[in-house]
This record gives sequence, structure tokens and C-alpha cells, in this order.
Amino acid sequence: MNCTEAYKEHIEYTFNAFCSVVIRYAAINAWRDRDIRRQRESELLPLKTDMSTKIRRTTSNGGLSLPCSSSVLMNSHPPKTE
Repeated sequence: MNCTEAYKEHIEYTFNAFCSVVIRYAAINAWRDRDIRRQRESELLPLKTDMSTKIRRTTSNGGLSLPCSSSVLMNSHPPKTE
């Protein structure tokens, strides 16, 4: 198949237009993903600060803290009688 110069030029312009559209929508998706990630991180920020204050409280008492379930298990055993 013999391609004329005009047809080759048409293919080139069509491909360039296609690439421009793909790049444009890739940029739009990247900005949207970035905004969603920032929104999720800002929603998690109060949880992160809450966890950091809990960590500071547990390390201020000597670093020995038991989770609630462990302390309940330890306190649920009857005292030893001899």
C-alpha cells in the first residue's frame, strides 16, 4: 500500500491529537488522585494526633502499659490460696 505524504501527515496529526488527549486526562486523573489522597490524610490527622497522645501517656508512666484485654485477663484470675 502506497501512502501519500498527505495521508502520512494526517496520521501524524491524528496521533498527536490522541496523545494530547491521553496526557490531558492522565494529568486530570493525577490531580484528582492527589486531592483524594490529601482529603483522606486530613481525615486521618485527628486519629494520628490522638494515637500520638496515647503513646506519650503510656511512655510517661514508665513505658509499661497493658492493653485493656490483657489487664482484664490478668485481673480475672482468682487469687491463689495456700
